[in-house]
Amino acid sequence: MGIDPAEYDDVQDALEAVEERAEGVGATEVLTDEFVDDHTEFSSLEAFVDASPVPSVADLDASPTGALDEFVADHTEFVDYDNMIDTAVSDWVDSEIDLAVGSA
Repeated sequence: MGIDPAEYDDVQDALEAVEERAEGVGATEVLTDEFVDDHTEFSSLEAFVDASPVPSVADLDASPTGALDEFVADHTEFVDYDNMIDTAVSDWVDSEIDLAVGSA
């Protein structure tokens, strides 16, 4: 299985579309309920935030505090909030690429 050389332009267009969608994506887009359920003690982003030191879901896009890093280390499989976000972004990008290339 591989990409037919004639499809390279379509794949490149699809990847460029993913890159454009990625601009401005915040924590609420990448920290899906599925991601939270798979990687934390919580079944949803809302439950995660309710138990965390973060006042609201909207505040997740602000710079994380030491208290949030400690909470993430204690209640997830990640060492800190940055590690959690990096993994969530990577998963989101992989999913978007799969969708984009699949439709190309």
